[in-house]
Amino acid sequence: MHNWEGGIRVNAFVSGGLLAAKFPDMVGSKLEGLMSIADYYATAAAFAGVDPTDHRAAAAKLPPIDSLSMKDYFTGKNKTSPRTFIFNDVNTAIVNYQGTLMKIVTNEEGSACWMGPQYPNASNPSCNTTVTCGTGCLFDLIKDPVESNNVAADPSYAAALTFMQKRLLAMNEGFFSPERGGGNTSVAVAAAEKYGGFWGPFLP
Repeated sequence: MHNWEGGIRVNAFVSGGLLAAKFPDMVGSKLEGLMSIADYYATAAAFAGVDPTDHRAAAAKLPPIDSLSMKDYFTGKNKTSPRTFIFNDVNTAIVNYQGTLMKIVTNEEGSACWMGPQYPNASNPSCNTTVTCGTGCLFDLIKDPVESNNVAADPSYAAALTFMQKRLLAMNEGFFSPERGGGNTSVAVAAAEKYGGFWGPFLP
């Protein structure tokens, strides 16, 4: 298990008697298409039959939600995920590219570590390894799911690298991160220190 931009690829489960009764063909199925945590919102709204649009935000001329409904994908109506990319931040993205999944990481990545099958353990509990990627470390996630082989310098991936660099720049143009101000991190910091670098309950 690795932690390059931790949490990008994790397992998720959908279960429940009502779902099994209504969509029996999907029981025990496994889907490997892209999905963002943001997509849970539109997906839940679709199952509930409600409009996911944030009308107040639209009236304020804010960007629309990034969430995509996975209802048809989850229920077997569509065989492929509607999501073709995951934009993690201004330095990282995963994109469907010519039949494979490519991931680009740029600049410095401060959580570039590989841990054991179970975490936390003694393999790399602090995960403080930093890798400098500059204009791009590139990974073919189908061939290399643990991101151990940076193929940015491989001539056979030159077109993919250029594509991913341009795609990330285009995504950055629409990145919305307002300055919220305020906030007190002392409790979170105290919790991390209390548990030896691991996040614990935010309690005194």
